[in-house]
Amino acid sequence: MTNTNQINETLIWLRDTASELKDFTAEQAPLYAQEVIAWEFWSNVAGGALFALAAVISSVVARKTWHWREYGGMHPCPCRCAFFAVLMLVLAIPFATLAAKAQLAPRVVLVKHFKGVVR
Repeated sequence: MTNTNQINETLIWLRDTASELKDFTAEQAPLYAQEVIAWEFWSNVAGGALFALAAVISSVVARKTWHWREYGGMHPCPCRCAFFAVLMLVLAIPFATLAAKAQLAPRVVLVKHFKGVVR
């Protein structure tokens, strides 16, 4: 009888715990979805901003060295810096599109995220 009582008490405890867990999960799901969308947006904004900043810095360096070259200096850097600036802008584009997707289509971001979690 003692084992049967313990098993019954354990089953009741499990049922109550599962019910509480269901309530907790239902309460936390919208907050989790908001945090996932915010993370996707701001991480992509930060990545794009870093590449854009690198593009601005390299274009300023290219312009400065181009002027230095016009005054008689021999410096091959302007073309390299200009190429680097264009490359950085091209690399910033995917970050901008992913940030826009997180802002404009959050359900798509959530589906993609949960698809990765389930696997």
